[in-house]
Amino acid sequence: MALFRKKSRLSRTEVLETPQYGWIWKPLVALVVILLLIGIVLGIWWSRTPSPTDPRQAVERQRGFPQAVQADGPHAPMTIQPGEALLATNLVMLDTLVNKPGGYLSNDVMPPGLWLDNMPSWEAGVIRQVQDSVSALDATLPVAGAPLGDADDALAGDLDSWRWPTSERLLTAGRNNLGEAFHLLENAAGAQGAAAVSQPTGGDSQTEGEAQTQNDPQAQNDPQGQNDSQGQNDSQGQNDPQAQKDPQGQNDSQAQNDPQAEEASQADAEPQVEGGPSVEPSSQTEQSEPTGDEPQTATDQPASDQGPGLSALAASDLADWLGTVQQRLDAQAQALSASVGGDQNDESTPWYRIDNVFFEARGTNWALVQLMQAARIDYADAIEQAGVDDRFEQLIASLEASQAQVWSPVILNGTGFGFFANHSLMMANYSARASELVAEIRDEL
Repeated sequence: MALFRKKSRLSRTEVLETPQYGWIWKPLVALVVILLLIGIVLGIWWSRTPSPTDPRQAVERQRGFPQAVQADGPHAPMTIQPGEALLATNLVMLDTLVNKPGGYLSNDVMPPGLWLDNMPSWEAGVIRQVQDSVSALDATLPVAGAPLGDADDALAGDLDSWRWPTSERLLTAGRNNLGEAFHLLENAAGAQGAAAVSQPTGGDSQTEGEAQTQNDPQAQNDPQGQNDSQGQNDSQGQNDPQAQKDPQGQNDSQAQNDPQAEEASQADAEPQVEGGPSVEPSSQTEQSEPTGDEPQTATDQPASDQGPGLSALAASDLADWLGTVQQRLDAQAQALSASVGGDQNDESTPWYRIDNVFFEARGTNWALVQLMQAARIDYADAIEQAGVDDRFEQLIASLEASQAQVWSPVILNGTGFGFFANHSLMMANYSARASELVAEIRDEL
């Protein structure tokens, strides 16, 4: 039968003329599977949120030496000038955007970065907060106005382009400008501190004067505290015939020739030498002598005269920046609320954009955690005077709570008390609470 008939073997000529290509698809499929696995692993690795950096560690990193090698000792508190914490924090965040695993992904045109959308949304939230912070610092720190203006212009460029120029180049330029501003502020603070140290205080100058008086025997014999030059001028006046024509000089010579005048002058001088009743000092001497209740420091001058690097930042500048932060948080909470499941309408977020809105809000809060910790250092005087320390701590705690680990592989958008969680609703609650705290802080400032 035809079913059981053996198939005849092809001759060598027939095999060469009609080749079989069925084996080629197997390595191709294996190569595609391997590339997909590599892309998935890289996507998971590149989508990990970087760890935040403490502002004090950021300042140490920019200064180039650890706190342990300070001259005051390993456990001495580090001195941070107003504005340094915010500048260093923005520097570290820009470094994180460029140097994190996968680099800056918002302008990628090749996989696996092209497939990822969560991390580019996260980057957009971070960059927006850096832009707002740098713009606020540009108006707050006049000593570093030029590099801060250049950094603001660089960050305002097209950060989605992959060439001519690349987004990484713009971010690096902004980072370098912020580094220049940080060093200008550091140098201004160092120059002002050196000037304060070189300027002697009232107590030091008085001590030096007493030491010179004790070491000079002629000064000890002079009861009136007159200098040597004045004594020389008196002797010259006695030997100069022109000076004797002066009425005052004649009175002096007459007083020397008159024995009664000499006795009177000796009687006037004896109480001063022997420790009798002293002559009352003049009002000018009383004003120049410091009292025990007045502290003798080099920082008694106004804050505006201490140099641009040492003056405390104004509370009005903090209130203006927090006003921008509040607007961002309100818009963020509204966008997250539109992502909450329910009746679909024209204002609701499309299902394929829910994760993008969530991760943009997550990046915004990640940046705000570090910026608020830095502002807690730079605006310490304004915050303490306004009495909003507790509210600031609550604001930082609320922002940190929004950075909790998301255990679900996808962003869920459950409804009500259903089986699935609603990540957008939780993030909206944290954002709304943070906005309320910012508004309360602004009212007190």
